[in-house]
Amino acid sequence: MRKSKTSEGLVPLLTGGGLLYVDERRVALEKLLKCASARHGVPALLRMSCDTGDRGSADVRTYSMAYDRIDHPERRARCGPDWCFVHWPSANIISYARVRDAIVEAGQQPAKLPGIVGWFGNVDTDASRSRLRSIASSRPDLFHVNHVPPTELATGGKGGGYVSMPTLVSRYGILIDLGGYGYSGRLKYLLFSRRPLLIVDRRARSGSSSTRRRLRESQRPPSGSRPATSRPNA
Repeated sequence: MRKSKTSEGLVPLLTGGGLLYVDERRVALEKLLKCASARHGVPALLRMSCDTGDRGSADVRTYSMAYDRIDHPERRARCGPDWCFVHWPSANIISYARVRDAIVEAGQQPAKLPGIVGWFGNVDTDASRSRLRSIASSRPDLFHVNHVPPTELATGGKGGGYVSMPTLVSRYGILIDLGGYGYSGRLKYLLFSRRPLLIVDRRARSGSSSTRRRLRESQRPPSGSRPATSRPNA
């Protein structure tokens, strides 16, 4: 996978031997593209230029995970692929499949607090999050909000505010997803809960269905031909 100019940088991953610093998004995207290339016989996938930033890339040759629907709606055509379907170490998710299955299982059981909206995360990344905390402080009978600083996530959530997404689902009957810096990975997990989910509108969009369709069409070799070796067009 070609590296783009934008990167989220290194994040600390807690391991048995201490903290290991990795670029979680790029590692995941490289794995996804490698698996897709092998499965579909399309080597060109390995040469895709992918941006890992929260708000997308201005480079028309680069695919982005998100785009600003107001300032840059033209980037929708090249929105995707997404990295969070492998792991999310900075949110204590080492395996996407394992956490997904745990969320599904939790969602099949009655919530401990069925009438309360639950959310945890860093409230300082978007005004909507700060607003939710303000609402929750005046209506604790309806909203529970836990502020989790980024450093707490990086050290395994030992500060007391962090709860895993399966625990969030098992505890609350209503969930909510809000904008952050731009890109949202949390929403793609919470949908597996089948709980009522409030989605607060945001400028950033991710996961364009038209991009996925065009990627499939442009990267699938014609029947009876050899796999494509040129860089995919979209």
